Amino acid sequence: MTFRLEDLKSYIDPNQFNHLHPEAFLETFNHISDFVQQSQAIYTYLQKHPESEMKYIKRVLNSPPGQGKTTALQTIIKMNITDAYQKHPFLLVFNNGDTMNAFVQNIYIYTNIPKTILAVDDENIHAVKPVIQEYQILCITQQRFRDLALNYGNRELFTKYAQKAYWGRLPSDIKLKYKYIPRTIIADEMPIFFDTAVFDISSENNSVDWFDALAENTDNGKLISFYKAKGRGLINELINYELLHSVGKTTKKLIRKYEGTDTESVLRYILDSLNVHGVEMEHLNKFKWFKRLLFEDDVGAIDRNGKKTVILCSKYIDYSSFGNVLVLDGTAIHTSEVYRHGGYDIVEVKNYHNYKDRLTIEWCKINTSSSARNDKEKEIKEKIASDIISKRKNGIDVLPIPSKEDTNFYIQSGAITPEQYERFF
Repeated sequence: MTFRLEDLKSYIDPNQFNHLHPEAFLETFNHISDFVQQSQAIYTYLQKHPESEMKYIKRVLNSPPGQGKTTALQTIIKMNITDAYQKHPFLLVFNNGDTMNAFVQNIYIYTNIPKTILAVDDENIHAVKPVIQEYQILCITQQRFRDLALNYGNRELFTKYAQKAYWGRLPSDIKLKYKYIPRTIIADEMPIFFDTAVFDISSENNSVDWFDALAENTDNGKLISFYKAKGRGLINELINYELLHSVGKTTKKLIRKYEGTDTESVLRYILDSLNVHGVEMEHLNKFKWFKRLLFEDDVGAIDRNGKKTVILCSKYIDYSSFGNVLVLDGTAIHTSEVYRHGGYDIVEVKNYHNYKDRLTIEWCKINTSSSARNDKEKEIKEKIASDIISKRKNGIDVLPIPSKEDTNFYIQSGAITPEQYERFF
């Protein structure tokens, strides 16, 4: 079904509506709407034919920045909100908490239907866990999406919606039952596609930072201080040995130096005794990678190209099993290999913006770093102010946006005009 802009006006904030590029927005909106309908059709078919080998769809909508992707998504979500028996549930993925909360607030204002939309974060996860599956629209960050893919957390809790198996008022002696249906997943911006870890002997990617965190989290009654110190020393030794003596491009299992000895048994005991509960995911993931480096060949790549030798571990994260996934990414054309590696189809939306008529770029050879600006002998701020005033005399209307601490200087020098100060500052 193709929509006209006037059909959607009631779902869009008037201020947003007035700033939309009609053709760009409608093309973006219709692509998202088509995906949602296809997703619903696939889920319905698979529920009726569970033995089917039909695969979920993975798609990327390459709609350039400024063409209304977020507004289009908000509109589609509002159109799908219902208090009817059958609902089309969504899992929405955002690149940060602020973006997620702004989106949720936009939906809150629109509807008063209970259990419509819920943003899940580290602060409320434990409180809302019992009712997460009862919300039609769930919102999470890319980090949680990645963690679920790496099996840190209950994936089905977020990807399945608990739809009531009965509608209307139930007799008091009948317990409410649910049937669990999959959510259509839409990610606003590229998800995290790589599960990575770096090991070296410097402070930046310290090979034992994860061990220190887990050892501190482990009670001395379970692992005494002697073994904590012993484990730390052995891990450092094995990483250093690999960095110093490896000759190929990939690692060989680190345990080979002590394989079959009492030292291997001691290290296994130490690692098995670590308390992994309540530790940051970053440390748990590095622990996972270390165990693979310890017992498997060709797990890490050895990078000798920088100032130091490091071990790089990386694996592509596959979200295929989550359900039907649509990614809204206005720069997907520049990262197409990442998407194609995961089997995503890229749909391109025409770029309706004419940047050539809207943007002038001039490059002035002035070092504008903070250290240079603060060096009074270089008079950098004076040069910047003079350049801005010169351009303004030549008919180019320049609005300087300096750092907060430099603003007064540019006002006093005339680089920021009284009219600009009154209006913007």
